[in-house]
Amino acid sequence: MSILVPNRHPSQLTLLTSSGAWLLLLVGCGASEPPPLGTLDPNSTTFPGVSVTGSSGSGGTGGTGMTVACEPEAPPSAYISDFSDWANMTSWGASDALTGKSFKYNGENTTTWAFELDAALQNMHVTGTVMDYAGFGMSFDICVDATAFTGIQFDLWGTSTSTVFQIQTSEDQNKAYDDPKAVCDVAVSGECAIPASRIQTVMTEQTTVQLPFADFSGGVPVSTVSTNQLIGLQWQFECGNAEGCPVDVRIDNVTFY
Repeated sequence: MSILVPNRHPSQLTLLTSSGAWLLLLVGCGASEPPPLGTLDPNSTTFPGVSVTGSSGSGGTGGTGMTVACEPEAPPSAYISDFSDWANMTSWGASDALTGKSFKYNGENTTTWAFELDAALQNMHVTGTVMDYAGFGMSFDICVDATAFTGIQFDLWGTSTSTVFQIQTSEDQNKAYDDPKAVCDVAVSGECAIPASRIQTVMTEQTTVQLPFADFSGGVPVSTVSTNQLIGLQWQFECGNAEGCPVDVRIDNVTFY
């Protein structure tokens, strides 16, 4: 069962599922469904978090006992960013809060893709036409221990037809992406993929989305989110329509909850 619940404004609605997750409703782009996570060509460009499969599937490590490449640290508070603390388009964070870097990525068929800080409105504006997949993300400068929290919350609104939110963890992030905090080795595990939770369509009105850590799945070699080793967040947009899917969204008020 699901019900619509008023958000901060009478015109702003979120979807509360029976499991307690706040989600939005799915709307497809065109007749075909977007490709599932992990099926896209990993050699097209650098796109942190999308599944990469090695030449051998043997030697997987599985479980939750993998070595973490950094020392987990509790964040100063639940606050991550409201985009007022971005010094430029590459670095973000306040001195008394989490800090990190921004990044974007896209598939070889997506040629129009950008993100821009709206300094006046203090939110992140992500635009483009997705032909396969593309994403925007925020990496952390430390390994974040978020075990004191239930999940991730952010405001999201605009136009998107298939959106996935992903959490980078040290044990599932491919170390080939040059993050020293990442330890997943395709040569050892056969595959690297970070846990994800699908956001079912973006509302045109500013809407608060809450995603519990418990709702994330699909990571490899560890399927779920190990909350004591978060190294980044990313919003991924997908399209299974040959004509492309327009994306024009804004993101704000990113926090733990």
